Amino acid sequence: ILGTDLTIETITGSRLALTIPPETQNGRRFRLSGQGMPVLNNPEVKGDLYATIKVVLPTDLSQEEQELFLRLKELRAGKGS
Repeated sequence: ILGTDLTIETITGSRLALTIPPETQNGRRFRLSGQGMPVLNNPEVKGDLYATIKVVLPTDLSQEEQELFLRLKELRAGKGS
């Protein structure tokens, strides 16, 4: 929900920084230009690498966490969401 900065590993093993903006939706794809597979018959040129966001929801919430999520739900309901 708030966004984050990640380090991801490419197919060659190098690491890249990826910034996930706030409110990024599940399934959104990010294109990393020139970080993919080498182009056939032109190995100096690389294609694009795509990173797809997979949102993983928390499990085993503590009582305090549940209360905070309920409070957030109430706040969102007040906004007409």
